[in-house]
Amino acid sequence: MAKFILLLALFLIAVPQLQAQNQDNRQLIDEYLRQSESRKKTGTTMLAIGGGAVGLGLILAFSSNSWYDSSFEAGTILTGLGLTLAVISVPVLVASASSARKAAKLSVGANTAQVINPKGPPLQIYPALNLSISLNSTKR
Repeated sequence: MAKFILLLALFLIAVPQLQAQNQDNRQLIDEYLRQSESRKKTGTTMLAIGGGAVGLGLILAFSSNSWYDSSFEAGTILTGLGLTLAVISVPVLVASASSARKAAKLSVGANTAQVINPKGPPLQIYPALNLSISLNSTKR
C-alpha cells in the first residue's frame, strides 16, 4: 500500500510538469504559425497590388499616342512601382514559409518528457509526433 501511495504521489508531482512542457511548446508553435499567417497575408497583398499596378501601368503606357504623353510617363512609373512592390513581396513570402517550417519542426521531432525513473536522470528524450486538432471553429 505504501508503494502505491508513493507512486501516486510521484505521478501527481510529474503531471503538472509534463503539461507545462507541452503548453510552452504549444505557445511557441502558435506564435510561429501566427507570424507565418501574418507574413503570408502581407506578401500576397503586396504581390496582388504590385501585379495590379503593373497591369494598369502597362495599359496606360500602351494606350498613349506618343512617348512624351503624360499617360505614358504615368504608366511607366506605375509599372516600375508595381514591379518593385512585387519583387519586395517575394522575401516576405519566403519568411512566411520559414516560420511555418519552424512550427513544423517543433511539432515533429524529439521532445523531452519527464519520466519517473529511480535508477537514472529524470529527464529523457523520446522521439515523438505531436498531432493537434483544433476544435475551435473560429481559428483556422
